[in-house]
Amino acid sequence: MGENTLPRTVALLGVRLTSQRLPHKALRLVRGRLALEHILERLDRAATVDEVVVCTSDEPVDDALADAAEQLGRPCFRGKGDDVLCRFYEAARLYGADLVVRALGDNLFPCTEHLDRQVRRHAAEGADWSTTDGLPWGMKAEVISFSALERAYRCAEDTSDSCDLTWFFDQPEVFRVLRLDAEPDCLRPDYRLTMDTPEDLVFLRALCERLDKDPSAISIREIVALLDASPDLAAINREVPDRFHDPVYRARVNTRILDTPRR
Repeated sequence: MGENTLPRTVALLGVRLTSQRLPHKALRLVRGRLALEHILERLDRAATVDEVVVCTSDEPVDDALADAAEQLGRPCFRGKGDDVLCRFYEAARLYGADLVVRALGDNLFPCTEHLDRQVRRHAAEGADWSTTDGLPWGMKAEVISFSALERAYRCAEDTSDSCDLTWFFDQPEVFRVLRLDAEPDCLRPDYRLTMDTPEDLVFLRALCERLDKDPSAISIREIVALLDASPDLAAINREVPDRFHDPVYRARVNTRILDTPRR
């Protein structure tokens, strides 16, 4: 794990057990093992990542996550619940991250091939925040420079509801934003591979059964080929609405970054 020529890169897996649509999603079973375990093993495959850390809250409801991480022999950081910006900043500082890969417990299939390319470009271009557009929903990750994470933590007007960190950093007038495009044969933004509803879980389990492989070893091109050839499978969760694209929800989250630190 990790490449000596790159800044120290730590993947923080933001995960909790509270969810209105699919509670305890990270502890659901997929092919007989915890979704959490599959996600961690996929992140292990990233050549540019030096360490992978479970990053959950210090609230009692998430004790089971901390227990699961311990049983898996994985480092676990516990911090504030809905103040994810604070939790990620404190975890990144503790683990000495120069670059942070933000991964999510909703996403069973982070694409490490695109992630590695993204980390290298992020470092080479001195970006603050980067993403890869056009991948199936749930396969991309975000890369955040620690300096940008610290600036957001200290200068954001309100971090109390910062679960969707994307909105805090995807502000080109404030941060150096780098947007990459997915490889042409992987451009499938309409496919939904996140795990946020019961329909999503049915879909992901069915996908893994049809491919008959451990989820950590399934490539993006295998997934794309299967879904292209199986409209019935792709249709299972196609109609699920994404909260991320809900303008009402977005409008109530204050992502303003102040010119001077508030703390």
